[in-house]
Amino acid sequence: MESEHFIGKVAHKAVIEKDGKVLLAKGIGDEFWDMPGGRIHSGEKPEGALAREIKEELGLDIIVGKPFFADLIRATKTGEERYFIAFRTTLTDAAQELVLEPSEAAEVLWVGREEIETVRTYEVCRDALRSYYLHG
Repeated sequence: MESEHFIGKVAHKAVIEKDGKVLLAKGIGDEFWDMPGGRIHSGEKPEGALAREIKEELGLDIIVGKPFFADLIRATKTGEERYFIAFRTTLTDAAQELVLEPSEAAEVLWVGREEIETVRTYEVCRDALRSYYLHG
């Protein structure tokens, strides 16, 4: 019996760290904190797409590093399967100001390693952040 091929979307996420804390965002009407990121447009490379998404949503310029975590998830709102992949990133300027795009991000939260277990986030985000801190 032949199995079905995965047909889904990629949810690529950024770990943005500053002063020992990582940035989480909450979209309009969302209950859970999420790692910032988005989707890849046709013709984009993952790194360029992630840098674009972070600039659009948060007004931050980042350098996208290597991916360090991946999993298959089911989107809460739509039920679609998505390939979740998290990348290490670096702020191009640690002093740059967050500028939230009102249609994309309602609020942000900086969380430390010790807060990961208690913040209301998706389990896949918690797993990714555990991996991030475990492997430095």
